[in-house]
Amino acid sequence: MRKILHIADLHLGFAHRYLDEHAASRAEEAVQTLERVVEWAIDSDHEVGAVLIAGDLFETHEPDSQLLGRVMATLKRIPTSGRTLVTVPGNHDEYSYPESVYRQQTRNWPGVLVTSPTFAPVATFELGGHPCTVYSLAFTAGLSGKVLTLAEEASSPKDGSATRPGAAASPPGIRIALLHGTLDADPTDRTYRIDSATLAKGSFSYAALGHIHKPAESRFGDGIALYPGTLNGKGFDDPGTPELVLVSFPGGRPRIERVPFPTREIRTQKVDLGRYETQEDLVTALERDPAPQAIVRLALEGFRPEDFDAGELLGRLAGSFHHLEISDRSLEIPAEEIERLEQQPTVKGLFVQLMRRRIADAQAVGDQKAVATAQLALEHGLAAFESVRRGH
Repeated sequence: MRKILHIADLHLGFAHRYLDEHAASRAEEAVQTLERVVEWAIDSDHEVGAVLIAGDLFETHEPDSQLLGRVMATLKRIPTSGRTLVTVPGNHDEYSYPESVYRQQTRNWPGVLVTSPTFAPVATFELGGHPCTVYSLAFTAGLSGKVLTLAEEASSPKDGSATRPGAAASPPGIRIALLHGTLDADPTDRTYRIDSATLAKGSFSYAALGHIHKPAESRFGDGIALYPGTLNGKGFDDPGTPELVLVSFPGGRPRIERVPFPTREIRTQKVDLGRYETQEDLVTALERDPAPQAIVRLALEGFRPEDFDAGELLGRLAGSFHHLEISDRSLEIPAEEIERLEQQPTVKGLFVQLMRRRIADAQAVGDQKAVATAQLALEHGLAAFESVRRGH
């Protein structure tokens, strides 16, 4: 059965400055990801009949000319292969600006480029015997509303019957909304709100959404609204989702298929330093799980070993990862400082008193497991107090 490939938020041209010497190669990887996606989509084994790009293909509305040329040549392979391609601008590569890449390349853009400032039908094609119509808009400041509304032709019933005498019938079959905005929430940036009730009123079967980088799926009426997520992450707080989203319509109903699509892993790994007596113990433990292709941030917390040195740790482990960063929220509190805290008439002081009493009671009966548990609770509690003080 023929399917739709739904992608969004590739942000090609993003600088990845946090990666230092790897920044340029990471930007190149993002373009290569698009090339791999297109190669995958035009492979007949994958049964893709249409590709929908739901905004923010580029990081900016004025991408580098060499990048632009490469992207257009890559995307051209989709319609050349006999498949439908529909691209809608996002808020990063917004259509509003006179110098927008999409205004400059309207006539040359491969497939269908959405330029209408209002929600309207932009493309029709057949998918597995079902006629499909895509409705979309290119957000344009001063012309587009901040809330998605249905025009006459977008609010007509699925069966193509007119909404009033003399009104034009909407195209029959499957109705798909291709939108770059926020679902059921007011936007905090230059985009618009999409209400599930509006999609249900329009009798849409599927809403191919972009703008939110984490995958999300929700239902409205008989349809599904979905954010596929971004393939290549932009950083540790936006790590990306290594999968493609395919949509088919058996019996006219949307069915979602998620296909693993490898990209470079970005991850944050929490490390409790209180579990290690020495720096060597810490290094040995981390070296057991190398990830030479991954971009990794070690989030250090808890009490440090006496010989802890973050710079040395970074240097010794750098070869185990493609890129390594250290976020150090660990604590160094000597025994005399803990004794001083115990005397304070504060919540922190009372907490230290309670934990040290539990440690002493466990030691008195020889319960080493209870000693370790209470000690760990003391360390984590003090770390939490310190985190609040630092504003983390």
